[in-house]
Amino acid sequence: MTTIAKSDLIFATLSLHGSTVASMQMSGVSTLPEIIRTIRSSVDSLSGMATLSLRNGSQGWSSTHRLLFSAAV
Repeated sequence: MTTIAKSDLIFATLSLHGSTVASMQMSGVSTLPEIIRTIRSSVDSLSGMATLSLRNGSQGWSSTHRLLFSAAV
């Protein structure tokens, strides 16, 4: 994955079974785990294989990540 600067504008979309469950734009993050924590905190009881699509509006790149989520117990 390409680097992320804290000043970059990141567009993130999380899809589960082909449906968008979260979509947001963020800045102030510089790692993939920070992005995942931010978007994960915006959805409740998410469980299953999800697709995270990222686009860096500042640098012009995009990437897709497959993530497995389990509901909190």
